[in-house]
Amino acid sequence: MKREYIKLKCLSEQPCDGWLYGWEYLRPDIRDRNCYITKQIVSGTVVGYIKEKFGTILHEIEEKELKMP
Repeated sequence: MKREYIKLKCLSEQPCDGWLYGWEYLRPDIRDRNCYITKQIVSGTVVGYIKEKFGTILHEIEEKELKMP
């Protein structure tokens, strides 16, 4: 079965078998595992970023009338 890859504008990396619409790393300030990440987790910065990114992705999927992978 042939997979259809469609790159979302809101994601920086190209689609592949595991990520049909593209992908991207977390921001560097919340991706690095160091002592400062704990403060960002507790303050809600990490969750807030992830929620915002998911919202942007879902909006673009809906806007383009794509299927959820």
